[in-house]
Parts: sequence; C-alpha cells; structure tokens
Amino acid sequence: MINKVVAMECSPQGELIIMPPVGGKSGRKEARYIFKLAAWNEQAELGEVFSSSTVFKLPNGGDRSPDAAWITRKRWDALTAEQ
Repeated sequence: MINKVVAMECSPQGELIIMPPVGGKSGRKEARYIFKLAAWNEQAELGEVFSSSTVFKLPNGGDRSPDAAWITRKRWDALTAEQ
C-alpha cells in the first residue's frame, strides 16, 4: 500500500505497520547508507540503488521500505513496469 501522507509497511498477514519519521541520528545514518551504497554502485555499475521511500513487494506478501536497497542490473531489467 502506498500512502503519500503516512509512511506504512505491510506484514505478510496484511497488517498495516505505521512507520514513524526517523530522528536526526537515524536519518543521518540512513543518508550515509544510501550515499555509500550509491558511491559503490557508481564505481561497480552492477545494479540500481533505492532510498527508504521505495516500497518493495516481498515474496512472502509483505511490503517493506528498507533504509537503503540495491538490486542487480539483471534482476532490475527482468522486472515489468508494474513490478
């Protein structure tokens, strides 16, 4: 489920999980994770990097938004536009 006002994730059982905004310390860590992952990927050119605003539909039925995420180019290219 995507909601532009309140950040939410969904468990495999369909339970909505409201994700409160992060504080300064956590937000700083998250930014560093994304920066380091993106810098590595810029050099390696092996895939795509995503921020914590990205929702991933997991095989177990859950929808999650990790602090930072990376996917191989091969897996990214295999996804449909809807996925």
